[in-house]
Amino acid sequence: MKPRKITVKGARYARVARDGAPAPPLTAIFLGTSGSYREDGQVWGLRGHAHIQSGVGRSSPLCTIADSVAHPHGVIGERYHPRDMAMQARPATPPSPPITGEAALKRLLDEGVTWGDSSEWLPVLPEASVNLWFTSPPYADARAYSRIHPDRYVEWFLPFTKFMLAATKDTGWLVLNIKNRVAKDGPLQGQRHPYVYQLVLALQQQGWRWLETYIWSKPNAVPGRFGPRTKDSFEYVYAFAKGTPHFDLDAVRVPYRTTVDEIERRKLDRLGRRNTDAGFGRDRTKTYLHGAADPGSVVSVPQTYNQHRGAGGHTAAMPEGLAEFFIKACSPINGIVIDPFAGSGTTAVVTRRLGRLAGGLEIHKAYVSTAQQRLRLDGPGDTPTLFEMAR
Repeated sequence: MKPRKITVKGARYARVARDGAPAPPLTAIFLGTSGSYREDGQVWGLRGHAHIQSGVGRSSPLCTIADSVAHPHGVIGERYHPRDMAMQARPATPPSPPITGEAALKRLLDEGVTWGDSSEWLPVLPEASVNLWFTSPPYADARAYSRIHPDRYVEWFLPFTKFMLAATKDTGWLVLNIKNRVAKDGPLQGQRHPYVYQLVLALQQQGWRWLETYIWSKPNAVPGRFGPRTKDSFEYVYAFAKGTPHFDLDAVRVPYRTTVDEIERRKLDRLGRRNTDAGFGRDRTKTYLHGAADPGSVVSVPQTYNQHRGAGGHTAAMPEGLAEFFIKACSPINGIVIDPFAGSGTTAVVTRRLGRLAGGLEIHKAYVSTAQQRLRLDGPGDTPTLFEMAR
């Protein structure tokens, strides 16, 4: 079925073809906000937050009307919260990369964050050139600026990582911050959707080596209404490697929690290794020889609420402490770190501050302007965080 354009105004009626058959009539009451979002490589214009009433009498106050209908399922109304409608208008399509290879990579590194579509830029980057991809891509069906249904998320994401794998050095990483969600509809409604786990397995099959799962613990997670469950207070961070990766544990060690007296006492212990019923024990005399402790795989960093200060109004700004932890551990000084979903530029800002070369791609021009301003000012967008092990 050829996509067709429909504009809904006032309280007029419209019919939307769904899989070739007409859907029930929709009554739209236009309330007057505009913006856009991107899904499956296409830009969707939005016109207004509206009350939608279907022909069967069901009503939803959390819908929008699209004036350009090109959705593969022919759906004209997607569910949104009114706060998600505060989006910046932008040109529909960023320019395609005018250069390829080393010149394209140099352009990204020079600009820090480039206005561009990752699906077009990633294929033109030189092979084996990137030390670390650190990114937090749009979560499934979570933000108005980028809606991807969880059922289609793996299919949407894999083309990006195919080209990222080719451009990764043998010692390089893909570190992915992503969060699962509760399904809004379908047979899994009310349950946790498995799209995150499906994606991890798909990346492994694509050729990425799944080396570790980290937990980003959020001690100041936002309370709210989550149904028969407690509030979300963590997110996953998955670490994939192309080959044998660079990893600097010493760069992210945390202070010992024991007392100075205990550390000094251990230095005098000549029988530190003891066998137990559980097996051959570790040598306790070597516990404190590194000067600081291994932080473990649970990284505690407070969530950032800087949408109106350092992140240019971005509704899902990453805390700088999270980026700092993985950039320090997974990339060398002067290494190349790229974020293909750069948002307001947190990865790029932290990367440069830590003495690495930063590149980023962002499809929303307003966020690019914010990111480039942050890079020029070279100032933190949130309070620096000391890494801690979760208690």
